[in-house]
Amino acid sequence: MSGSHALEVEQLRVHYGGIAAVNGVSLYVELGEMIAILGPNGAGKTTLLRTISGALQPSQGKVRVNGRDATKKRPDQILRMGCAHVLEGRHMFGGLSVEDNLRLGATIRDDRAGVEEDVERLFDHFPILREKREQHAMFLSGGQQQLLAICRALMARPDILMLDEPSLGLAPVMIEHVANAISWAHEELGAAVVIVEQHTAMALALATRAYVIVRGAIVLDAPSEELREGDRLQQIYLGAGAAAMA
Repeated sequence: MSGSHALEVEQLRVHYGGIAAVNGVSLYVELGEMIAILGPNGAGKTTLLRTISGALQPSQGKVRVNGRDATKKRPDQILRMGCAHVLEGRHMFGGLSVEDNLRLGATIRDDRAGVEEDVERLFDHFPILREKREQHAMFLSGGQQQLLAICRALMARPDILMLDEPSLGLAPVMIEHVANAISWAHEELGAAVVIVEQHTAMALALATRAYVIVRGAIVLDAPSEELREGDRLQQIYLGAGAAAMA
């Protein structure tokens, strides 16, 4: 794997008891690239992201962030290395305001002027968050909370942004807003993006390349265009479902 990669995962294994939830996964994300990680429920996608970001510890393998060894580092250390993780379910601080939630995303930074500039830039780009800046996050809609979760992660100025199921539970109109926010983070801010998503059409429209995981292992690495046009993805999902019922 070359030094131009923002993120590298090499032969990663994660066990729950005696069960391998992630089984020898290797992947890479180039600087400024957006990839999708797809697969059926229970395939190990969330476990993979949580291991990369330090919430879980691998039993084997390596993780590198910006060329530096991030294996078994704490989440705060990995964030400082440049990798931010937007968890499934958004995990807002509901009793705090929208603005305070944003500022919490910048706790690793000490450039106060830059933090203020970033808050205003995000409010400019997402006027609904400016409108609700003093409102408690618990009172936002699900889509607004997801936008806030993405923006909170961006306040750390990450080189790599990982998102776990950002469209989960959202109405179609809000899925479009969230997709636009991800595109903006990628194109305007230059972040490499890793998106785990059950909404495969959205993920493949955003990403240039996709990994497909089944039972903890990568079974396919292909350009998104190839997966959009063919039926390989459907065949993999159907095969995984049949195997699970066998």
